[in-house]
This record gives sequence, C-alpha cells and structure tokens, in this order.
Amino acid sequence: MSFERKNIEKMQGYAPGEQTGAANTIKLNTNENPYPPSPQVAEALQAIDVAALRRYPSPMADSFREAASRLHNISAEQIIPTNGGDELLRLILTTYVEQRDTIAVCKPSYSLYPVLAEIQGCQFEEIALNDDWSMPEDFLEQLNKSAAKLLILVNPNAPTGALLSTEYLAKIAKNFSGLLLIDEAYVDFVDPELNYDSISLIKSHNNVLILRTLSKAYSLAGLRFGYGIAAKSLIEPMMFKTRDSYNTDHIAQSLATAALNSFQYARENCERIRQSREQLRTELAELGLIAPASQSNFILCQVPESIGAEKLYLQLKQRNILLRYFDQDRLRDKLRISIGTAAENAALVAAIKELTQQETEQDSSNERLHYCPRCKKPLRRIQGKMGPFWGCTGFPDCRTSFNDVDGKPSEDVDEHYRCPLCTRQLVKADKEKGDYWFCSGYSKGCKVTLPDHDGVPEAAYQCQKCNQLLVKRSGKNGVFWGCSDYPGCTASYDDDDNRPKF
Repeated sequence: MSFERKNIEKMQGYAPGEQTGAANTIKLNTNENPYPPSPQVAEALQAIDVAALRRYPSPMADSFREAASRLHNISAEQIIPTNGGDELLRLILTTYVEQRDTIAVCKPSYSLYPVLAEIQGCQFEEIALNDDWSMPEDFLEQLNKSAAKLLILVNPNAPTGALLSTEYLAKIAKNFSGLLLIDEAYVDFVDPELNYDSISLIKSHNNVLILRTLSKAYSLAGLRFGYGIAAKSLIEPMMFKTRDSYNTDHIAQSLATAALNSFQYARENCERIRQSREQLRTELAELGLIAPASQSNFILCQVPESIGAEKLYLQLKQRNILLRYFDQDRLRDKLRISIGTAAENAALVAAIKELTQQETEQDSSNERLHYCPRCKKPLRRIQGKMGPFWGCTGFPDCRTSFNDVDGKPSEDVDEHYRCPLCTRQLVKADKEKGDYWFCSGYSKGCKVTLPDHDGVPEAAYQCQKCNQLLVKRSGKNGVFWGCSDYPGCTASYDDDDNRPKF
C-alpha cells in the first residue's frame, strides 16, 4: 500500500547535476561560480558567535532586507528572503496557483519547473522557442490561449543563455492577465552595455515578481540563499501567510548580508567570467563546437555529429571534467558548459582537442579531411535542421556547401545556399516579390531574408552578443553594423571594407 498522493506517485523528481568531492575534478556542470566568496563574507563567517545559535534567527531577515533594498533602491517591504531561489518558486505556487491552474514556461527551460507544477497538481504548458532560441512571434497569443495563471521566464534563459529585453518583458506584463515571474538567477552575468534593468518593472506593474539568488554571482551556492522582489501586495501574502517560520538561518543571513554589502567584488568576478565566456566560445568554435551568444555564466555548445555530445560528455567525465548533458529533444546534440577559471577552461579545451585528434588518428583512411574546391579551405560536417551537410570553414566569405553522402561531402557543389542562422536551405523569392532570398524554415520561425547580389545571397554576419543577423547602417559618424534585434540588443560594430570589424 502506498501513502503517496496519486500525482506524487506518478511523477519523476528533479535530477540535479552531478556533485563530487574529488579535489582533482574540473566541475563545469552546475553553473557554480569558479571564484570564492568575497573577503567580507569570510570575515562575517569568522565573526559568527556560536552562542548566538541557541536563539532563533531574525524571522524576517531584516538586515538582509535592508541591504537588498539599498542595492536595488526599493523598499525593504518589497523583498522576501528565502532558503534558496527554489523556496521562492514553491512559495509563489503555494500562494498564488490553485490546483489544476496552468503554469506556462518556455521550452527548453529550467527542469525544476515541471516538477514543482506536478507537486502542486497544476497543468503545465510549454511554449517552444524558435530554432535560434528566440521567442516565437505569437508567444503572447499562445500564452493567453493557455489561460495560464503564472508565467515563469528564466532570464537569461537556461540552458541557452539568451536574454529577453526589459521592453519585451514589459510588453508581456502589460498584455498578460496572470502573474509574470522572472527568474533572474544569472542576471549578474549580463553585459552591462545592454542596460538590462527589470527592477523598473516592479514599479510599473503589479503582476511582476523577480527571483534573485546568491548562488551564482555571489559564489554562495552552498549557502542556499535567495530572495524575491515584487510589489508589496505580492510580497505580504508570502511573507506573513505561506512562508515557513524562520525560513533562513542566522549564519545564512549574516553571510548573505555581507555578500550584498560587498557587491562590487561580485561585479568584478562577473566581468572576469564574461571575458572568459567569450574566449571559451572562440576556442571551442575553432574545434567545431559552436555556441550561440550567451548572457549567463555558461554556454550551450552544439557538438558535431562526428564527435557526439553524449560520447564527448562521457569521455570528458573519464578525465574528471564534468559538463552537463541533457537527454531531451533539441538538446541531445549539445553540451552546457559552465565558465570556469582560466586554468579550468584551458584544460577543457586541451582535453577536447586531444580527444578529437585521437578520433581523427583512428580513422586510418584519413578521409575526414576535405577541402573546398573554390577557396581551398577545409570543409566541416554540420548537423543542420534538415540533416547533415558540409560547409566551408571560410564562411561567410565562402558560402560553398555540399550534401552529405555516407558521412562525406558529395562530389557536386550544393547550389542551395544555407541560412546563416538555422542552416536550412535559402530560397530565392519570385521576381515579382523582389530580389531577395528567404529561409525555407520561415514557417517554422526563422525569418531570415538576404538581398540578392548577382544571383547569390548577400554575405551575412552574426551579432557576437545575441547571435542574430547584423544590418549595415549609416549613422552620424559614418557606416556601421548594428544588430537586427535592436533595441533588444544594442551591439554595434565598425565597418571594415564592407564587413563588420569584430
């Protein structure tokens, strides 16, 4: 006889990333900060009076709330401290979501969300992201059609690292009748020049809640401390009705307060991680592991089929390097890699390089090496949305591609040009519609169009921050390249002989 509730008996629990106590393990699988907490946190820990532990802690964590209110320039009454961000998720569901209500999320997203929905007995609606991990154009329509009571958006997204702009979030909050929870576990890693600021939404919308954590930027994953930010009307029911008594302990409150009071130390570490993130993306791309631009402390790499994501994950694990592999649709050919120290990142790149070289050496016929007949640069096998094909490593200057035949490039050049974002074939528009090319995946969410240039698509370049296409523009100071996602992404690049200077 089982005493479990029926929905609990049927459900699968959350599977956390692997944890290990081995000192020689390079741990790049759970998005922890590679640097230690601030010296002020260490001092606060040393100053803990053991005798004080005989008494209950501050029930409201008042010192922490005051520190957070100063940091965000809001009232302490708009802040609720929690035992990690996950407790805030549970509190929101317990307080605001009835059984059989619908919770909506994007897909893919944080894998704890469906578990919490199942525990609460809720319906769970997943709205799929586009192939380039952007939001579908009809997202609001799908959301309102679902009649969701709560929408949870992790921003920047996990596991993709893509960032939604404040303007886009404001549009959702305005046109959605339910609650919007913005899970900002990774927000401190966003590039400062993007001017992302969701706190302003709290002041203008009474249906917005923000989740923050000290696990990532503040290097306190082992402490389990988070907090929520919202209008007073949303905070009070959780604070005074559904929250556990003394939900955060004395030691955690002291260290968390010290962390916020030394936020400049965390900001400096986040800048180091941002720089390492871009360097790691570049080095992995040279090995054929392509990752879209990320605004988090991790990147999501597509692993070539010739290497295999799960195979590479297991090979690295044997070398005591842990990455995150997801056995999920759309993610099985990818690995999520947390940004480590410079030494850890270098060790990862060296290990992958060695493993891929071994694979090449084991191919006795050495038939994997093929060259572009037009520019003489090597070809690489790419897993496209419509199956594998071979593309020139000189892309986008050389856009030659070949069909894949039994793992080798076809003898004849594939005259179907490929979309620079999703790799589907480009199609030339009918003459009466204009001289341009469009992606054959248009109906599936890829809206790429390229002007025609002497019978071929014009060369296209991708934004280094958000992975969208760049557009050539004229400004007061001359010609430059700007992101097509502007104002969502404000990145710009100087023009260098009709191409962006990266």
